Amino acid sequence: MGGIVKIYGIIFVCLIGIFLMINMNTRIFIEDDIFESSRTTQLSTLNENLYLGELFANGEYRIEIEDTIDSWIKNFKINKDTKLTYIVDIIDIHESPPAIAVRIRGYSNLLLSEDALEIDYTNVVMLTERKD
Repeated sequence: MGGIVKIYGIIFVCLIGIFLMINMNTRIFIEDDIFESSRTTQLSTLNENLYLGELFANGEYRIEIEDTIDSWIKNFKINKDTKLTYIVDIIDIHESPPAIAVRIRGYSNLLLSEDALEIDYTNVVMLTERKD
């Protein structure tokens, strides 16, 4: 009787370990996806909306807030993973020097516990003048 309890105990512990590894693997994929998609979106948005004429004329970097928000949302829709659900909060945008601060929360509907799979990521990209 004691040997059967040990075998069932080992099987139970192994199943819990497998479940935890699958959960951790899913969290890693979600975190990587949020990081890569938001970073790519930030850089492409700044690249599209940076007024180079202002840079050449006055030596200052500048962006337009409304155009940048529209461009950011459009680029994020292109870069995001379609299997995940996102909540995007644009925290702050500065025109000069250009800076975008965004908070992204990603959810996965693959497992029953959505709260356990929430990834909170804040990304800040700021362009500054380089001093040589």
